[in-house]
Amino acid sequence: MKRNNWLLIVCFICSASCASSQSKIRKIKLEYVSFDLETDAHVHCKEFEESFKNQIKRRYIEDTRMLERLTYYLKVVQAHRANINPDVRAKIYIYNKSGSVDTLCISKFALSLNGKVYTVSGGFISFIKKLESTR
Repeated sequence: MKRNNWLLIVCFICSASCASSQSKIRKIKLEYVSFDLETDAHVHCKEFEESFKNQIKRRYIEDTRMLERLTYYLKVVQAHRANINPDVRAKIYIYNKSGSVDTLCISKFALSLNGKVYTVSGGFISFIKKLESTR
């Protein structure tokens, strides 16, 4: 009897962890310019499209592996201590399976997810650059 209980518990844990590791993201729209592009003024998230209207490149991504990696990076970001808005060079619209849309604005050093500011790791920037080259 105890063995069956343990087996049931292990099955439940495995199914719960598998379900939680799957992305809730359906697709993303990546809008970006070069992270090395310099401007005279700080570009806020809401001003991104207007500030770079003739320079923005766009990609739509539905690749499951890429969406799972994005989900991972968003789970491990840490709140930015200074809470300074990023000088945006990339913007991602995250289309969730629930139908909601999140907005992610990214600079070299910080990101803003729906208005809350987080510190960016070098690995995350490398990932964004990889998304830029994804077809």
